[in-house]
Amino acid sequence: MAPERIKWARKILVTDKHIRGLKIPLVGQVVKQVFTKNKITKAVAFQVTEELFAGPCYEDSIAGYKLLELFKSEFVPADLKFFHKLISKYVSEWAHCDSFCLNVIGPFLFKNQKLIPQLLTWSKDQKMWVRRASAVCTTKLMNLGWFDNKIVYTIARRLINEPDNFIQKAVGWQLKVRGKTQPDEVINFLLPYKDKVPRLILRYAMEKVSNGKKDILLK
Repeated sequence: MAPERIKWARKILVTDKHIRGLKIPLVGQVVKQVFTKNKITKAVAFQVTEELFAGPCYEDSIAGYKLLELFKSEFVPADLKFFHKLISKYVSEWAHCDSFCLNVIGPFLFKNQKLIPQLLTWSKDQKMWVRRASAVCTTKLMNLGWFDNKIVYTIARRLINEPDNFIQKAVGWQLKVRGKTQPDEVINFLLPYKDKVPRLILRYAMEKVSNGKKDILLK
């Protein structure tokens, strides 16, 4: 990747980590090749993943969640604690947080739906990236066909007044996904917040809603 593209990527990712400029599909290919050649166990993979998440380069973290994806058939409920640790201790960019949630944690929770209420605890976590993850995971779950009114709106309600831009976007994204099929429900949820929350959240949430309906909140 050209230096100017790397500079652009660092700005978009909002990261101080070194960026090699490798594309995500290439990183995934390399990880799969190494895995195929060495036939590592799940225990070793988890150890290596943690080392990669802690690495100095952005692509290291990509390699970490790509490695985890190769072991998704071996995941057990207790692994959610490890996933939480990875986010809490090592994640520092929105793209890393979201990729991990969308590709690993979300599908894992969809297969282990008794664990989904733990996202409510995540939404109160001291670490901002864990709180963001609680909302991002629900976007993946809803796209897979899951929905729980209490969980989705409790998380949104807890995060909606946070000042952090990354949290605001996650809440807006969460509500946008629900709003694609249930716009009236989302509008009714947001009406009490119309003049109290950043318009960023309202714009994100109404992105897929028809003009006539979204005007209720945006005008």
